[in-house]
Amino acid sequence: MARALSTSITQGRMQMFVGRSHELQTMSRWLGDANPSTRVVAITGMGGIGKSTLLIRLLQLASDHGAIPVWIDGRSCYRTPKGFWDALPSDFRAWQAMGNEAPKLVIAIDNFEDIQVLEDWLREVFMASLPETGVLLLVASRQDLMHTWITDPVWQYHWDSWRLEALTPEEVDEFLRRRQMHHTAAVKHLVGTASGHPLTLALTVDAITRGHERDPQQVRHLVAETVSARLIHELTDAELQPLVDVLTLVRDANQDLLQRILRRRISARQYHALRKLSFVRRTQNGVGLHDMAEHALYEDLRQRDPGTFWAIRRQALDVLIGDYERVPPAQQGAIAQQLLWVCRDVYAPLNAYADLTAPESQLVNDHYDPRDREAVRQFVAAWGRQSFPVQGPQLMDLVDDVIEHYPGTIRMTRDHLGVAHAMFCVLPLHKGTLAMLQRYQPIVIERLLKSDLGISWCEPDDSNVSYNILVGINTHQSRYSPQALLGAIARDQFTMHASLLGLLVITNPDLKAFLRGVGYQSVPFPILEEPNITEELFMLDLRHQHFTGWIRTISAQSGHASPLKYGSISSLADTLETLGTTHLVDHYHQDLWNRITTLLQNTPKAPLTTRDQEVLKCSYLPRHRSATMCARDLHVSRATYYRHLNEALSHLLVCLTTIR
Repeated sequence: MARALSTSITQGRMQMFVGRSHELQTMSRWLGDANPSTRVVAITGMGGIGKSTLLIRLLQLASDHGAIPVWIDGRSCYRTPKGFWDALPSDFRAWQAMGNEAPKLVIAIDNFEDIQVLEDWLREVFMASLPETGVLLLVASRQDLMHTWITDPVWQYHWDSWRLEALTPEEVDEFLRRRQMHHTAAVKHLVGTASGHPLTLALTVDAITRGHERDPQQVRHLVAETVSARLIHELTDAELQPLVDVLTLVRDANQDLLQRILRRRISARQYHALRKLSFVRRTQNGVGLHDMAEHALYEDLRQRDPGTFWAIRRQALDVLIGDYERVPPAQQGAIAQQLLWVCRDVYAPLNAYADLTAPESQLVNDHYDPRDREAVRQFVAAWGRQSFPVQGPQLMDLVDDVIEHYPGTIRMTRDHLGVAHAMFCVLPLHKGTLAMLQRYQPIVIERLLKSDLGISWCEPDDSNVSYNILVGINTHQSRYSPQALLGAIARDQFTMHASLLGLLVITNPDLKAFLRGVGYQSVPFPILEEPNITEELFMLDLRHQHFTGWIRTISAQSGHASPLKYGSISSLADTLETLGTTHLVDHYHQDLWNRITTLLQNTPKAPLTTRDQEVLKCSYLPRHRSATMCARDLHVSRATYYRHLNEALSHLLVCLTTIR
């Protein structure tokens, strides 16, 4: 006779099952005990974390040890004692009939939240009717619903709790190996977005198998659609939906921040209920979404209710920008990170180099520690071409020089265990750092000093220019993709550029596209005589523009923060050229031209300055003029003119997108 299908399915599940070693070992010890005491185990975790899969594996293990396995699904059980008795399968009746000779019994209740009303009866009547040894009750639910068991003076000695977390990096690798998935760079990036969440991981692998590997965005949409449906099912209280919607936009929030963004009062009961949701995690500042849930619910909200999405985004920006401008500089860094996170939709098309949308809450940036020395050297050596173009043995000499004299300029990206996975170094340019860099690449320093960027042999406290000279990542780990690590670095770097001119010299086309997308300007900057190498100096100048003004500019690039049909400095410049040289027959363009001329001819509105108005009027009124003519009329060099023009366009863009 052919083998039963159930046998093949069971063996297939066992071969694919990974992780949960602690739970399996605990179960094996109980089954191996000749006379184990009757116990209750509460298995909790967010939707898709693998509770049902674990229950199935535990019942298989029980069966292998000769115990009687019993399965009940709370969703298909009437919420009455009789309904529960009727839901018990015939195996339970057979076990009862065995009397004293009965083997061990393992009862698994899945989706317990659907029959939670039976908890007291289950504890005081059903379990009390069973033997004091040889019975194990496994209860799985998204939330921890069985508080009364641990507070009961008797049952607390028969009760245990297993909170399921994401798979470890090693378990993810084993998951991929068992599914014969080749660990290419594209697969690694996509799998990294699953954050070790079993359902998301399985759906991602399935999408890749079906040929979507070359379309990462399609994979993310397919996965988010399924996962978000699972999570939203938990939101039985409609009052919690707006609170969850806010958490899809901000990294974390306390009760006060939620109230200010939603512009209404949130009761302590609602906030407590929010904290109890299985996909909500506790944070230092309040609550936030688990990494996997954040991405799935973010995509769901954008597709399901774009009006709410953009309204919350705008309200969150207004509140956080207000907070940033009120707090002391020492407290602005955390708010700046929040602002960058709220604007992450702008970065989504730019993720080929650095993924600022990657939900990696476990990655944090902090200061260099002397114990990081070898890690820094390894990360830099593995990276290749650096922004400060030094190669060969000199590169390690430069690293050692920075570590010895300017260790405070090095930032480390670590996981939740404190293990370093990436680093970067941003040097303020002053007489000390310029002298050090000049020893390694004098031509670069000479050209920077001759440029019209305000770089000089100044004292450290007078420096307002920084140079991103070094970067490196851990290439010997599989948990985080290079894009996720570089995204964590980039978010930290942006917050360090407030009131500074930030510089990089780069050749990577993906990095160039990324930086242009977030407001950097560039000029050719050839250094090394190498074929097919196009070096450019990239600059983000926030010396004359507030960080919040730049954020306003960045947020406008989504195309939804404003009705205007442009979102970058270059596109605004193109628009001004067109408006100044064509006949305005379109109502939209006529209105836009009227707004611009009003801003340029009346008292300037911050951040626009009188100097900005002078430069823009010289450039575009009454028509577009050449850079040479404008520089001559403004009595400045062409380089200075371009710098003033970029500043003026940046300030004008902020005014157009924030002043109604």
